[in-house]
Amino acid sequence: DRIYDQDRAVGGGDEVGQQQPHAIKAYIDNSTVTAGGGVSLTAQAPLDVHVLAVGGSLSSASGSTSIGNTTLAGTAAGAYAENTIATAVESSISGNSTINTKIGNGGVSLTAISGDMQSRADAFGVAAAHATGGTQNSGGLAVGFGLAFNTLAGTSKAYIDSSIVDSGGSVTLSADSKPDINALAIGIAASMARGTGTTGSLAGAGSVAKNVVNNKIETYISDSRNVDNPGVTGTTLSLTANDQSDVRADAGGFSLAWADAEAGTGTGLSLGVGAGIAINEVGVGSGSHVKSSVVNSDLQVAGDAGLATT
Repeated sequence: DRIYDQDRAVGGGDEVGQQQPHAIKAYIDNSTVTAGGGVSLTAQAPLDVHVLAVGGSLSSASGSTSIGNTTLAGTAAGAYAENTIATAVESSISGNSTINTKIGNGGVSLTAISGDMQSRADAFGVAAAHATGGTQNSGGLAVGFGLAFNTLAGTSKAYIDSSIVDSGGSVTLSADSKPDINALAIGIAASMARGTGTTGSLAGAGSVAKNVVNNKIETYISDSRNVDNPGVTGTTLSLTANDQSDVRADAGGFSLAWADAEAGTGTGLSLGVGAGIAINEVGVGSGSHVKSSVVNSDLQVAGDAGLATT
């Protein structure tokens, strides 16, 4: 017989449960429970994961360090930040268990909450280049980029499977997912060149921020029936499954290019490019869903019975 409240973690750093899901379970399996009050099982996964990456680079060249009659300065900086989280939160009665709370008119409650879960990835890449050629040709090149990613695959389940629940009060199954997911990526590049000959300045900055969230949220009663009696009895019955994900991606690319060639003595060229890409993908993975169901079961409820998903 097994009655467990289990918290099992696999993984480390900011890759939570990458080999297999970080499992948090409260369950009764193949057991008989007779309670003078109620029976309550709660599994909850509070996670706070934050990763920060910063890359910076500065390059400067003057005429005294030139090669031949050309002065060049080039620099690049990048940052990459990623969180990968896989969780399995379950509260269940299964394996031909029998639960009886009629002695004290107690209820039966199963709750699975992937709540208070925060995942944040921040990446900043900053690059600056400065070239001064004096009486020579000069060129400056700066590249800065930032990449930030969050990937969340979560399962929240509250269920009764192949068991008998004889409740003297209400029977309540609730599964909730409330992750707060944020990705911020910034790329900044600045380039300046000055000379009397041909003078060129190039600056490029880019960033990508992406969140991928795939949740499976379920409450259900399945294969719970008895030859002589209903599988689940209670004064009221409620099954609710809720997805309250808060997902945000922000990206920015900022560039500055400046070329200064003395009038009448040279040619000045400058080009600056900045780009930011922000992507949120929620529920696009295979099997992602929110559902409540009763399958192949016999229920006897004295009052209201309801199933709800949001």
